[in-house]
Amino acid sequence: MTLGAQWRFLSRALGERDARCCPRSGSGMPTAVLRWLARRRRARGFYDALTLWLFREVYRRRRSVVALYEYLLFRRDLGYPVGRRWSSALTHAVPRLRGSLRRLALAMLAESAAAEQPAGAGLPDGHDAVLVDGADAADFGRRSVIAIQKCQQSWRDQFAAVIRQYPDAGICVVGNAGILQGCGLGSEIDGHGLVVRFNRFRSERTSAADTGVRTDIWVRAPDFPGAAPVEADWIIVSGPDMRYRMRHWQNVRDPQRPDVPVLTVPLPVWRSLVAPLDAPPSAGLLVLAWLRQLLGDWTGISAAGFGSAFVGQPYHHALPEQAPGRRHNWGAESSLLCQWQEEGLRLLGRG
Repeated sequence: MTLGAQWRFLSRALGERDARCCPRSGSGMPTAVLRWLARRRRARGFYDALTLWLFREVYRRRRSVVALYEYLLFRRDLGYPVGRRWSSALTHAVPRLRGSLRRLALAMLAESAAAEQPAGAGLPDGHDAVLVDGADAADFGRRSVIAIQKCQQSWRDQFAAVIRQYPDAGICVVGNAGILQGCGLGSEIDGHGLVVRFNRFRSERTSAADTGVRTDIWVRAPDFPGAAPVEADWIIVSGPDMRYRMRHWQNVRDPQRPDVPVLTVPLPVWRSLVAPLDAPPSAGLLVLAWLRQLLGDWTGISAAGFGSAFVGQPYHHALPEQAPGRRHNWGAESSLLCQWQEEGLRLLGRG
């Protein structure tokens, strides 16, 4: 492979989310370069076939425990658990891993083991410990993470039953886009049977006339530092079924309301979005996709606060200084929203 061909491959792979250069173009590059490139693309949210090939090629060449772990971790990013094929290899690799690598590898194995259990059975004996970080080991934190695991299936079943009660009254998923400023949708939003909101959705800069006040379901990012709104009856942690990956659960539940169920999004829902986006989906699209799956179609589902801000408006209506996440494929998400609108999703304030 010529130096010029290597340079073209490297340039395209670094600069394009959907790099369609043939993986064989990189087969002549040093393994260290391929590994760096794989990590770089993963960090930038390039969740596509080329990034997967890079991680797999590094493992094929090196056969090291770290290369195996990184390959399986990226497959998990795409929405695929370890499964039986790789469980044995990862089990043998765990003793040679250290720190966070070892913890996440054990968590992936715990997830695989749980998948072999009857529905609702939770983790097999001895696996609970890998989900509890040292900081969580005492009192409320430990009880929370164990409950979140053991009750997850029953909570999801209850959630599905609740969602199916509201196709007539409607469910409104309220994003945090700057287009909410001055929209005057507050009353219409609050008029739905259920209202879903995300992370920090109110501040001194928000207006009830634009955004409404009700919050029945609150969705939080895994790394969101704030407390849950006291009025929320359900909490959802966004991401690819984060019960196996999060370290700290103390802030997820309110000790004064320990009965509020905490849901994680089923991995197949995440996987269904990664494929068309070639990127990790935003929490808004993830929740919309889950609701559609539960209801079967878009009947009764509305969305507000999705889309690009207009001139003079911030990206985030409650936090004007916040910038868009760089790992999401916003162009593809906008196209998918338009497709969903054609299929029946009602986008408030957008016709």
